[in-house]
Amino acid sequence: MATKDHFEMAQPHRFGSDRKGLYSNVVATIDRKIQRLASKTLYVGTVKKSLEMYDKINKNMRDTAAEGIFRLVDVDIETTASKLRVLETQQQLAIQSLAIANTASGTLARLFQ
Repeated sequence: MATKDHFEMAQPHRFGSDRKGLYSNVVATIDRKIQRLASKTLYVGTVKKSLEMYDKINKNMRDTAAEGIFRLVDVDIETTASKLRVLETQQQLAIQSLAIANTASGTLARLFQ
């Protein structure tokens, strides 16, 4: 079992030769930990900045893709509308041709009488 004298004698060897040495060691340890914390904080800041940059790039890519899709849909709608107008015109011409043929058949029949 350690006596008081043994503890007092062991203490200077354990913590250095004096209190200044002890405090210097504590301050140095705290400084190292602050440096490590600052380094890790800098790393986290760099990662955050990178993620913000990637987020901006992804947003631009999504916007560009959406704009391209909208343009394709618009072109497809315009093409379909044009085809519909052509079909409507063909239908009107067919109706007019039938009307002319129906009225002209009587005229043709009278010519051959």
